[in-house]
Amino acid sequence: MMSGTLFSPWAMGGAYMDVARHTARLFNCPDHQDGAGIPASDTLLHCLQSVDVKNLTLSLMDHVSIFFNPVLMGPRVDGDYLPAEPEVLMAEGRHKITDIISGVTADEGGLLALPLYNSEELRFDLVNNFTEKGPASLDICEGDADPVQLSQEIFDFYLGGVTVEKEDADKICQLYGDRHFNLGHDLVSALYARNAAHKRTFMYSLDHRGQRSLRQFYDADVGQNWVSHVDDLFYFFTGGTSVFSPLERHEDLRLRDILTKLWVNFATSGNPTPDNSLGFTWQPAAAANLQHLSLTLKPSMKNDTRKEVRAFWETLPTRQNFLLHPDKVVPFAREDHGGSRNPEGPAVIKRLRKYRLLDEL
Repeated sequence: MMSGTLFSPWAMGGAYMDVARHTARLFNCPDHQDGAGIPASDTLLHCLQSVDVKNLTLSLMDHVSIFFNPVLMGPRVDGDYLPAEPEVLMAEGRHKITDIISGVTADEGGLLALPLYNSEELRFDLVNNFTEKGPASLDICEGDADPVQLSQEIFDFYLGGVTVEKEDADKICQLYGDRHFNLGHDLVSALYARNAAHKRTFMYSLDHRGQRSLRQFYDADVGQNWVSHVDDLFYFFTGGTSVFSPLERHEDLRLRDILTKLWVNFATSGNPTPDNSLGFTWQPAAAANLQHLSLTLKPSMKNDTRKEVRAFWETLPTRQNFLLHPDKVVPFAREDHGGSRNPEGPAVIKRLRKYRLLDEL
């Protein structure tokens, strides 16, 4: 698993009925039972199967409020392909048991922070229309408590408030990286290591800043040293477009060779370092010890660095937390966008659809 798991907020869709009806109107598909008595869902399915897949995929951008968020056109718990919420499946150990590699880049949040700092308009909107843009940027999900207060608490933790000045860039990057990638990676890895204790869970962080980076596609005056989301792909793929032009620097070619050998070893034997040929050993993680391999020119094992961050996130009244560890949640005392939290108060979960730009699509 590279830079994403089903615990990431964007991995599941939302507002399914609204999205289906919007898509039906967009491609002139019926969204009601036809004259022959065929159910509306079957009629819509048959129509959408004839739509050009490129156009169908691009329609997901119709629901975007800021960046690429919220991601509404995504999977749902249908009872067959996905029989339960991902958190429930992982907590109950209802998944394939095998050795896995799971990792993130050092600065995953660059995927959102770079376009934010590349656009004065985006920064203005986030700060001055925070009641909409804040929850949307965090992909607040159905079942989460008051989206605005939740978003405010998160920004307060990382930044002390809603601020996006240049000096805040690293913290903004960390905030979005934790929300959209790092926390899901940690939680899934810990549960997997617990459920598959007789197998191995190899965790990593890509910490080498190469010549090729997502940063090169933005003019923003921040993030020069970020190892952003997608930066790992430059070591695995080349050609096709100018985006994946061949690596040139000796250091990058060296890291590419290390990564390739690790991945091939793992695919062959289930162990990325079965011998001493690379000069280091990748130790597997455990549920209570999320150690990881720092991928640099001289890879080395590092201890868990996000315990404090996870401790904060685990207290938030989100759907995910109520499914995984409800005993750790500190509910909001009231849902008024600025209320304090009351540890003794009852859990308040609104049945919300994913936050989105339009009230009606």
